[in-house]
Amino acid sequence: MSFQSFFLGCALGAMLLPSAYSAESTITSVSPNPALGTTTDQNLCINGSGFINGPALRVRLTQTAAQFDLLPNFFNPNQLCLAFNFGVTPGNWSAQIVNGDGRLSNTFFFLVAAPGHGANPHLALPHFVFGGAWYSAIYLSNTTNALESVQVTFRDDIGAPLFVPLAGIGSLFSRIVILNPGTTVLLEALNVAEEPTIDGWVDISLPPGVMGYGVSRLVTAGHPDQETIIPFAPETSQTVEFTYDDIQFTTAVALLNPSDQQTIVTVTAFGDDGDQVGTTQLALAPHAKSANVLAAYAGMAGIFGKQGRVIVSLPNGAVSVLALRFGGAGFTNIPVNYR
Repeated sequence: MSFQSFFLGCALGAMLLPSAYSAESTITSVSPNPALGTTTDQNLCINGSGFINGPALRVRLTQTAAQFDLLPNFFNPNQLCLAFNFGVTPGNWSAQIVNGDGRLSNTFFFLVAAPGHGANPHLALPHFVFGGAWYSAIYLSNTTNALESVQVTFRDDIGAPLFVPLAGIGSLFSRIVILNPGTTVLLEALNVAEEPTIDGWVDISLPPGVMGYGVSRLVTAGHPDQETIIPFAPETSQTVEFTYDDIQFTTAVALLNPSDQQTIVTVTAFGDDGDQVGTTQLALAPHAKSANVLAAYAGMAGIFGKQGRVIVSLPNGAVSVLALRFGGAGFTNIPVNYR
């Protein structure tokens, strides 16, 4: 979006000046915060509750010198999203919803940071499953003495935004989690027997001093609940290794491409004597994931009845991996080595 189009949006805003406020329409956060100054459009989501659709619906973004009233490209009563170019000048901004009935939400203030500043490392939760018999959760703890914010973005297995019904929050695909000093926040996507099982993954922008992990739980009537820890995984590695055991157990994997470029993932398995017993290649689009039983991939049947080592590698981009061991009594996470 050019600056000229921004000012067209500003002119449109002059025609939309509601005078009434809606007490039910409340912004609680924006994602990302801070937004990073760039020369291209970036996705901005306004999170809260009570947003009202209708002909007058706009997202009002304001800085010192200008005001823009813009059409969102996504609407949900708890979230509005749009693409916007903030430019490269850092500064204070505010967001407000002009609801479809003409009434205004509260004003929420946020920052735009200069390019190259304020960026946190991104970690992935390579598998996030909910609905049906499955429950997933994310724990985040702030170990610092300062307020911290964590951007959490949900995607489906082809990389598209995934709307997750978070318990007590609502259905969102991106959220800024505010952590006061020393506090812990729990995000939960519940198992609901009458709803379909939905798979995806989570991108987490984790500032220094904030730690956490994920949990997946299988809830089956007449059986004890089974669950395992899903650790956060780096989004920067091109080689990953783990140990498998398909003698009495079954190994399953989630292979995630968290990068913005398409890549080819090569998976090679070796037996306990070091000899190669299987190999396969997978094309993964940007932000896409493949999850399956390891032996079910073409070229990997040779691991059945064996144990040994697996190497996952790729020539460009990055790969994040989750490996799980399933047995008669449950399932558990397999430690993964990134290099």
